[in-house]
Amino acid sequence: MKRGRLPRPRTGRGRSAAATVAQTRKLFAPAAGARIAYVHPHDVGRAAAIVLVEDGHDGETYVLSGPEAITYERIAADLSAATAREIEFVNVPDEAAREALLADGVPAPVAEFIVQLFGAMREGIAAETTRTVRELTGREPQSFAEFAREHATAFGARAAPLGSGAS
Repeated sequence: MKRGRLPRPRTGRGRSAAATVAQTRKLFAPAAGARIAYVHPHDVGRAAAIVLVEDGHDGETYVLSGPEAITYERIAADLSAATAREIEFVNVPDEAAREALLADGVPAPVAEFIVQLFGAMREGIAAETTRTVRELTGREPQSFAEFAREHATAFGARAAPLGSGAS
């Protein structure tokens, strides 16, 4: 299986992107205009389980995607809705992204790879959507908005008080 993972880059001394969003209410990335068909981790797990357990998948390659290709502006909007906090996407120029990664201790070849990967995403390499999740699992792929709701507290939403009836 290839492609389409949800964002999990590290920023700022090992802090997750979610922690950065929670603290700053900003989503930083060199991703202006990039459309990315993020695949929900649950869909990856379901598809992998089927491929590993059922016969007929030897030698096959599957390209998984989410239900639609979305921009980082849309990701920020989905995070805003999920957290009930305004989250802003901030495009970071490639050179500034490279410098920030290096300052955070990311090895130069890895920093360069990350910047090049975002460049390829801006050119459309991750925009393809597929029917693979549906074909393998019999379920529609989950959206980034669903992921954002499931992980809203990691992105800065306040947890519902115990006994409030909210879930």
